[in-house]
Amino acid sequence: MMIRRRTKGTPVVQIVSMIDVMFFLVAFLMLFATFDRAPDGIMVDLPRAASAQEQPATELVITITRDGVFYVNDRHATVQELKDIVRQTVASSSRVVVVIRADRNALWESIVTAMDAVSEAGGAAISFSAERPIP
Repeated sequence: MMIRRRTKGTPVVQIVSMIDVMFFLVAFLMLFATFDRAPDGIMVDLPRAASAQEQPATELVITITRDGVFYVNDRHATVQELKDIVRQTVASSSRVVVVIRADRNALWESIVTAMDAVSEAGGAAISFSAERPIP
């Protein structure tokens, strides 16, 4: 009497549940990775001032990081590019308010350099961004 051997089929890996888990992981990471950004794009630690007020949307925001790097409307800029952008903005609109958002640990020299560049380019209204102190 001959015994027949059963042929085994090829093993199959059920990946449907693994695909579901990976989809939820990707969705979770995409959702919560966006919350790490600052509301205005560049992370700075603003100084506190009791007289700080909410300002309506302005046309030109200059951000200065603690390293003295300039950003104009969230775009990296040199001092000359800063002057050119202010000059173009003033030419297109006479009522331009320039808001300087400087990190509280930024060098005062960087802030004065930005103010000087705005003044040389024809900007007259300069405002500083600050946060209200935490009570």
